[in-house]
Amino acid sequence: MGTIRDAAGMTPSHDLVELVRQATQEMSAEYRRIYVRTREDPGTAGDQGEENWAELLKRWLPSTHHVVTKGRILASNGQTSPQVDVLILSPYYPRGLIDKKLYLAAGVLAAFECKTTLRPPHIRKAVDTAASIAQLGRSDESVSRKIMYGLLAHSAQVPEKKTSASETVGRLLRTADQDQVNDLRDCLDFVCVADLGTWAMQQGHIAPDGLYPEHIISGYMASSPSDPLTPEPIGRFLTCLLGALAEQDAGLRPFAAYFRTAGLFGVGHGTLRRWTMKGQPFEEHPDGDLVFRDWTIRR
Repeated sequence: MGTIRDAAGMTPSHDLVELVRQATQEMSAEYRRIYVRTREDPGTAGDQGEENWAELLKRWLPSTHHVVTKGRILASNGQTSPQVDVLILSPYYPRGLIDKKLYLAAGVLAAFECKTTLRPPHIRKAVDTAASIAQLGRSDESVSRKIMYGLLAHSAQVPEKKTSASETVGRLLRTADQDQVNDLRDCLDFVCVADLGTWAMQQGHIAPDGLYPEHIISGYMASSPSDPLTPEPIGRFLTCLLGALAEQDAGLRPFAAYFRTAGLFGVGHGTLRRWTMKGQPFEEHPDGDLVFRDWTIRR
């Protein structure tokens, strides 16, 4: 185990940073409004929370990307995923199928589970669902990249006397990853709690250094509003999401780079998990990258 730390340019006064701050304030206001009615009608409250996140994605992603709610992912072999709350569909997704609640795996870019208030069991469930969806994608030859999966919440209740809420979420996430994920392609990609922090899975290749043989590392890069170098959690989440989508969409790359350079990713740190190279299902590309069928690790 070890720690990783990453940083990007910070421009706290940038107008884009202020716009993200406004989006965060709107999400917070919606949480307060929804929370009042949660006990008397939890189902409607949950639906409203999902709509909040869907609306955020519609406003911040290109208009070509379709954002839909409530459905399951359908592989070409007939296998279906558990129900998910919000999905991002490819710009090329057939328009006549967008209103159907079984979404073709080949056209699903990302899916999310949404919670008004995040609690510890939600993390373990999301880690399981992420693995299930990743495996479904790999079972379908028409899917050429990983279907990303994330957990989104307005706020969190993770009682812990000895650590902060953000530290507790990070610990629960690492523990679930260690206990439940046996293939590094199955990791949960994002956790964003709008008023607390964003955790983004990052992976990399490590050359032999005398202490460790050649291996792959993975870890959740954490953020917290209490860190003066870290921007709003929603800004960090959007930056990570745009960067991941840009891996397959060259048109998004300038915007992903802009968000990061403007300081919306900020500083991250996390605990490493090491994966041995033996038994990993990859091929070595001529340029040195490790190429899996549905994603690439840069060397």
